[in-house]
Amino acid sequence: MTFSCPKCSYQNPKGSASCVQCLVVFEKVEQKNLGIQNVVSASTYLQQLWEHVISDYGNKEFHEKFIQTALAEKNLPFASQQYRRMIEINSADDIALKMRDRIIQLVTVAYVPPARPPLSENKRWGVKIFVFIIFVILLVLVLQVALK
Repeated sequence: MTFSCPKCSYQNPKGSASCVQCLVVFEKVEQKNLGIQNVVSASTYLQQLWEHVISDYGNKEFHEKFIQTALAEKNLPFASQQYRRMIEINSADDIALKMRDRIIQLVTVAYVPPARPPLSENKRWGVKIFVFIIFVILLVLVLQVALK
């Protein structure tokens, strides 16, 4: 038995998770058709903070506390999702746009790799000894060639 792909109409074997031809994932198409979106979960406290933000949307302190709590809980995706929804409602929402940029800034800073620590004195000596040994070997080889 086969069924048609909702995107390209290719006949796929029944039970396929994705289309053989266009690779669309059938479950995602169905969720989209049902209006189900990817939802990021959050702690009850973080959800309550978002409710405070909504109740007094102009209060910048509420926004900052919400974002800082999301950062502390390592759940900036939830905060980002909330502001993305606000931007979907009103693409000119200055507050949501600024908070989204703030979240992006925090994520960027959080993922900057740390600087490499300087070499310890022991490792520096190891490199110096290695270079010295290579020099001595080369010197011995040059002398052997010169004496022959």
